[in-house]
Amino acid sequence: MSVNWVMLTPDTKDIVPLQNETIFLRQLGVKFELDCSNGGYPGAGASYTSKSGTLMLTNQRIVYLCAAPTAFFSSASLPVKNIQDSKLVQSWFSAPVFKAVVMPVPGGGLTQPARLAISFTSGGKVFKR
Repeated sequence: MSVNWVMLTPDTKDIVPLQNETIFLRQLGVKFELDCSNGGYPGAGASYTSKSGTLMLTNQRIVYLCAAPTAFFSSASLPVKNIQDSKLVQSWFSAPVFKAVVMPVPGGGLTQPARLAISFTSGGKVFKR
């Protein structure tokens, strides 16, 4: 998992794909929450939150780009192989939420497993390349 290391095209509107990477889904207006505190005391770990952004699901990773980037958090890249215990929670009165545990990647900025929540507000659009 890497925070603020997503490579973008020169116009900053799209990601630079990894080798042999295909984008399967691109969804706008997605809420992103990554809690790195591991249930510890407040301030024990960072939390990355964005109320709205673009989520991209590829054959290799989940990429999130904040709609309103800040110096602290602008993007995240989560390798699919490092996502565990995932589930999609659908309630009667709120948007579907994808929840999972993200395992750290050496040099990726995450020192311990983190809790991920991605909230969807509408249906997605599948892209073929």
